[in-house]
Amino acid sequence: MTVLRAADLDPNTRFGCSEVRDWPEGQLAALEASGLLRRAGHARSVECDGCGEGCVEDVEFLDAGDEAAPRAYVVCRRRDDIGRVRVDLGCLTQWAVDWGRLARALASGLGISAEPQVVIESRVWRLGVAKLGGARRDALMLTGAAHPDAQGLLDDTPLTNTRATALVFVPAELPSWAKHCPGAIVISVVGATELIEDRLVLDLDTVLHAHEHRRTPSGGGPDPIHTAPGTRWAQVCITVTDHQAAVVEVPGARHERSPASMGLGDRRQDGGASRLWGLLCILARQGGVLDHSIPAAIQGKQRKYVSRLRLALSSFLPGLDGDPLPYDDVDHCYRTAFRITLAE
Repeated sequence: MTVLRAADLDPNTRFGCSEVRDWPEGQLAALEASGLLRRAGHARSVECDGCGEGCVEDVEFLDAGDEAAPRAYVVCRRRDDIGRVRVDLGCLTQWAVDWGRLARALASGLGISAEPQVVIESRVWRLGVAKLGGARRDALMLTGAAHPDAQGLLDDTPLTNTRATALVFVPAELPSWAKHCPGAIVISVVGATELIEDRLVLDLDTVLHAHEHRRTPSGGGPDPIHTAPGTRWAQVCITVTDHQAAVVEVPGARHERSPASMGLGDRRQDGGASRLWGLLCILARQGGVLDHSIPAAIQGKQRKYVSRLRLALSSFLPGLDGDPLPYDDVDHCYRTAFRITLAE
């Protein structure tokens, strides 16, 4: 959901008519129906179409009485032959992410009936206490997770015990600090939710998987590779050598790994390869690109498996910042931030 990625950079982001006009057909209506987007008043400036110069002018509103909508216009201050130019009020409509509705949708998905509480306006919400696999965790939603103050906001949140026991939802990509909070579960809303029939649905399996992954540091967890400070995902190369092994190259080192040691094993099969390993093999065959030409067993739950693979790779290479498997909005596919190949 591009809207969450954009709004996470600035929680007060507004989406105007010129922007939503380019969205896929039906997307705006679905986002409004789900409650994820709300109407947020009218733009206060607009490109004037009184001539061809494309000047951006402040909008002035004229009250048309109690029964009618106000009229909007701009005044050209650069040419004497233009004067007042009428503006279609509908073209000034803006939309914003309804963070409160998103918090309620996440709480509902976790089985929490209480109303989420605003802890820090526009930044932190307490969703309630979530029960995950027999454990109880305080659940939070945090916007602007990549901002320098994000960790401090969580530290100052009075309604959680410690960050290490919290389930923290962030709107878009996982922040770099998420890897340095032992025991904390930080989950991307984009990776763990889906818009189904005008309703935002939380994939609880993804949340439970993240919980189990963090709760079990050995056996089902990875044998992490630690890299030099400043190492980037672009400097990593993974070569899948056969059905049960891979070579992972980072600056100055080369490691041979099994699926289980990469956190991609299936505990039900005593460490054998899981579907996440199968997804990694698909990425290797397709040069790091994941589109819709994948097996049916994975295709129906692509977002879920991508989210889990991101989590596993970030835990396996904990020193790297950023998303190892970002979504390419231009080509409409997932593309690895690292190089991945099949051995010849």
